[in-house]
This record gives sequence, C-alpha cells and structure tokens, in this order.
Amino acid sequence: MLKEKLNTFAKVSLLVDILLTVLSFIMAFYLRGMLFFDPVGKEEWVSGNVLWLVPWIVFVWAVVLYYEDAYNPFSSRGVVFCTAKAIIEAMAILAIVIFFNKAVTQSRLFIGFFGCINMFVLLIWRKASFLLFQKYDVLVIGTGKRAKRFYDYFTHHAVLKFRTLSFLRTEEKNGILDKIAIGDVTNFENTLKSHSIDWVILLPDTTSTNPEILNLCENAGIPVSSVLSDFSGRIDVETYSEFKFITFSTAPFASLSFLLKYSLDFLFAVSTLVLSIPLFLIIAFFIKADSKGTVLFKQIRYGLNGRKFGFYKFRTMIKGAEEMREDLAYLNEMNGAAFKLRNDPRVTRVGRVLRRFSLDELPQIINILKGDMSFVGPRPPLPSEVKKYEKWQMRKLSMRPGLTCIWQVSGRNEIDFDDWMRYDLEYIDHWSLFLDLRVLIKTIPAVLCGRGAY
Repeated sequence: MLKEKLNTFAKVSLLVDILLTVLSFIMAFYLRGMLFFDPVGKEEWVSGNVLWLVPWIVFVWAVVLYYEDAYNPFSSRGVVFCTAKAIIEAMAILAIVIFFNKAVTQSRLFIGFFGCINMFVLLIWRKASFLLFQKYDVLVIGTGKRAKRFYDYFTHHAVLKFRTLSFLRTEEKNGILDKIAIGDVTNFENTLKSHSIDWVILLPDTTSTNPEILNLCENAGIPVSSVLSDFSGRIDVETYSEFKFITFSTAPFASLSFLLKYSLDFLFAVSTLVLSIPLFLIIAFFIKADSKGTVLFKQIRYGLNGRKFGFYKFRTMIKGAEEMREDLAYLNEMNGAAFKLRNDPRVTRVGRVLRRFSLDELPQIINILKGDMSFVGPRPPLPSEVKKYEKWQMRKLSMRPGLTCIWQVSGRNEIDFDDWMRYDLEYIDHWSLFLDLRVLIKTIPAVLCGRGAY
C-alpha cells in the first residue's frame, strides 16, 4: 500500500518538478531583463530564440532527479540532499549547453537566478509534498518490542509521518506500548466501528489472530499489511487465475543476467575444452604411468537446490582411497563438515602436482557443459558434508555450484570452514556478472601461486 502510494507520489512529483523548473526558467529570464534593462534579451525571449532550451531542461532535470534518487523518501542520503545535488548537477549541464551554443542566456547572472529560484521552489515543494502522506490513520496490532521500534521509526526517524498512529494490545502481557493502546485486539471489530482507520498493520506477535482480523478488514474494505519477522530476503506477490502466491526468497532470482551468465559458461566451456585436449592427453598419460586406476574420478556431489550429479576430476589418489577416508577422519585439519588433510597419504605423486595447480579440476568443464555447474559459484559439497550443515549453511545450495569461488581465491584450504561458508553466502547475496569477472581474474594468480592447495 505504501509502495503504491510512493510510486504515485514519484510520478506526480516528477511532473510538478518539471513544471516548477520551467516556471523558474521563465522567472529567472524576466528577472534578469527587468533588473538590468536588457531589451535585447527581452526581444530574444519574445522572438522565441531561447525556447529551444525548454526541452533540454525537461529532459536533463527528469534524468538527473531520477538518477539521484530524489523521489525516494527512504533514501539513506535524504530526499532534500538528493534533490539539491540533482539541481546542482543539472545546472552544470545546462551551463555547458548554453556556453557551447553561445545563447543570449549565457549570462552568469541568469544562470545564478535560475539556479537559486529552482533550488528554492523544488525544495519547498519537496517539504510540502510529504504532508500528503500524513493523512493516514494507521492502526497497529501489537504493543511489544517490535511495536515500540515501529513507533519510534515512524514517529521520530521516518521522513513520512501518519496523521494518527494507534496501537491495540494483543495476548502478550505487559507490552511496552500498553499505556498508549486504544483497546484490545479481542474487541477489534468494535475498534473498526468506533475509529477512523485507513490502514491496519499486523506485527509478528499477532499471528494467532490474523485470520479473524483479515476477514474483518476485508469486509470493511480496509487494507491490511503483515510485518514479517526476521526475514531479509526478497518477497514477490504473484497471481495465477484464482491462486495468489507470496514468495519468499533469499537466492538470486532468474534474470537476463543469469541467462547471459550461463550462456557465457557454455560458450567458454566449449572453447576451453577444445583448446585443452592436448593437455588432457598429457595429464592422462602421467596419471596412468604413475599409479593404477582410471584417469577420471567420478563422485556424487550436491548441486543447485540439492540436486545430485556426477562430479568429474582427474584422479589424484590411489585406488580405493574413498574406503580409507573413515580411517583417516581423526587427522582431519578442517573444522565443520569438510575433510581436508595437508599430507594425505592417499594422494599420488602426480596427484600432488595436479592439485598444486588445480589441474585436477579441468574435467569439471564437462559438468559445466551439462549444466550441473558454472565457472564461478560455491563449490559443490559431498552428500556427507551436507548432512552435517547447520541451518544457515544450507543456503549455499541455492545457487549453481562453480569451478572457482571467492574462498578459493582468498586462501582456499587455509580458510576456516565457517568463513568458507560465509564467503559462499556473501557471493550469493552480492552476485553480479562483474563479481564473476573479478573472481575469474583473481583465480589466475591464485592457481599459479598454488596457495592453500593440497
């Protein structure tokens, strides 16, 4: 509800800003002509020789005000600051345009008048416009700690205020705001009848009464919103015929950027595989010459959303190494669910070289071609590791695993397991194509130096 009103406010404000800016331009031009008896300037204006500036002003002001976030009351920099900054930037652009076109209005006095008038009227309008949001009578269900934070924010800190902000007590005893509550939630229906209410807000401690409150608000035609508890992800609302979905997600959503990421993965994997064929053959020869067993090692790993897939590597251990793992568990040098051993007796001589320079990972290009993996992403875990994950670590599986990742270019096996997981979640939370590029670039020196690889 508030978001819809803010969107409408932004559109109306943009239109008003443009009209006020054009009006400021006219006032500044005539003020300059009146104060300094400039008949030539007046003639130029009357003849329309400077009217070509108006479309420029409309375009530049609209773009700069929007770019500087001048229509978001919750902007961390503040709407007034954003608006003032936008006007200064737009005036600088206009001055450059005027100078290079040698317009009669290139007078610095005119530019000064225009800038001052425009800054004054836009900031006054900005302050006055927030009064539009103070016409709401809001009823909040709950009087506990979260209600107190809600009260403090919308009373003292938020740019937007409400005309009235009332509270109803819930089943919770001794709520912080009980003294200012206008009633009890059990008499919610009577409260609706006896008070002017434009918006009802449910706090997390009112879950048990939600169905009744929702029905009463629906019948009364009053919008009702529910504040989510301890959820920092993205929320989407979708409607399919009679079915309405509220989707909660903390993973990156499918987008054109993701399509581009996986398209580039496929193209890069094809070209890399073709160019690497001679290297594959050389590595295969040394593996077979050094120890008995297959060239490739296949292992079950967990991929996107817990899907199991066959994970390929060049074999770096002796035959039967998997069966020996339990016997070596007491030597594990990594805390948490992972198993890492610096001087693992199962690793072959060729295997140590391959691991040192991450050459054993090359067959995972096949996994990328199959769509199981990406070039950049959290490393795919073993099923035995996932079973030991804590709840917060499970989110690692919300993105397609990768050949390289942030923790690998930050020290690899020298990093604590919990930090390793935090690096993966940090990657998921801040994912972008640019971040992938940065990780790929950092992977090159990390591989060449072999830091933390064993």
